[in-house]
Amino acid sequence: MFLKEVLLLFGISSFTLAAAGLAIPTVRYEHNNLLWDPKSKKTKIFLKHESYLKLRPKLGSSFSYLVNNELRAQEVLSINTLKDHIELYLHSNDLDEYEPITPIKYRLESKPFWVNLFE
Repeated sequence: MFLKEVLLLFGISSFTLAAAGLAIPTVRYEHNNLLWDPKSKKTKIFLKHESYLKLRPKLGSSFSYLVNNELRAQEVLSINTLKDHIELYLHSNDLDEYEPITPIKYRLESKPFWVNLFE
C-alpha cells in the first residue's frame, strides 16, 4: 500500500512538473545595432537570414525593439536581401535623438521551457 501511494505521488509530481514546463514560455532576445544614416535620415539594421525568417517583418509594418529597456517601434520602409544578411531600413520619427550606432535588442521567439531545454 505504501509503495502505491509513493508511486502515485511521484506520478502526480512528474505530471505537474511537465505541464508547468510547457506552460512557462521562455523568450529569446537578439542583440544588434541600429545604425543611423544622417544623409538619408533613416535608420537601418542588419539581420541574419535565420533572424529574418523568425521575425517576418513586412513593408509598412512596425518593428519593435528595446533601447535601455525602453520599448520603441519604427515603420519598416524597405527590405534589401543580400548574400550574407538582410538590411531593414526603418523610418525614424525622432530624428535628432539617434547616435550613429545604438545597441538594441528585439524579441526573436518564444518557446515553452522544455523545448528550449532539450534543443
